[in-house]
Amino acid sequence: QIAIYREMFDGMPIGLYRCSAGGQIIDANLALARTLGCSRHQEIVGKRLEDLMSDRVAIDERQRRLEGGEGLIEMEIELRRADGAVIWVRDRTRAHRADGKLLYMDGAMEDVTERRRMQVELLRYQDQLEVLVRERTTELDAVVERSKELQVAAEAANRAKSTFLANMSGLAREGVTHV
Repeated sequence: QIAIYREMFDGMPIGLYRCSAGGQIIDANLALARTLGCSRHQEIVGKRLEDLMSDRVAIDERQRRLEGGEGLIEMEIELRRADGAVIWVRDRTRAHRADGKLLYMDGAMEDVTERRRMQVELLRYQDQLEVLVRERTTELDAVVERSKELQVAAEAANRAKSTFLANMSGLAREGVTHV
């Protein structure tokens, strides 16, 4: 039966692991090994999970939450692969305790590097779009202002024309009366 569970464990498409209370990886499946750039799960067994994490703030946050007694911790964290590349994973860790004492942790990690890259790219495009909208709005405001100026000028010219025609009409009438 152990072989059946090992086959199921290694066959999962998401990285699974078990860590000691001190954070040392006791067991991991093949998916986690591959996520971390290794070809066998034995290559990561014995390593400390913290040693794979590249963000000190995340390490401290995770530790604080474990010490605070949280049963399930979900975080997105940066990990360093065997080849030195940095990846992002969504880590879900369940702490197992007895009498308040941490015994071990089981976790699942999913590579979210591509999703995070796309989010960053989307934010960059959003920033560019906002700049373009501000520029176009400024241009449109200038066109509207110029349009108002031209409308005022046209109304003034129309009044001047009306005044001129009225004066000419009056002069023409006076000229006919004098004749």
